[in-house]
Amino acid sequence: MSRPHRPPRRAVVEHDARLDILCSLHPTEPMGIAQVSSKTGMRPRRATHHLRILDSFGLVSETDDVEDGQALYVTRLKESPAWVTRAVNHHRQARAE
Repeated sequence: MSRPHRPPRRAVVEHDARLDILCSLHPTEPMGIAQVSSKTGMRPRRATHHLRILDSFGLVSETDDVEDGQALYVTRLKESPAWVTRAVNHHRQARAE
C-alpha cells in the first residue's frame, strides 16, 4: 500500500492503545491482528482501528506477507521523528515497571 503519509501528531502517538501497539510491533518481524491483539490485550477490531490510524501517519506499515488471509504489520519508528521514538520508549519503560 503505497500512499502518502501525513506527519505524525502528538495526539496520534500519545494514546495508550497506539503506544501499546507500537511497543509490540517490530521493524523486521511482521505481526498479524491476532498477534497484536494477544500482545496488547485489545480486541481485534480495536487493534485494527488503531493500526489503520498508525498506518495513515506512516508509523506502521503493512507488509506484502499475509497470515491466514490477514495483513501483517511492522513498525516504522526508524523513519519517524525522534520524539515518536522517545514516546514509545517512555511508554515501554512505564509498562515494564
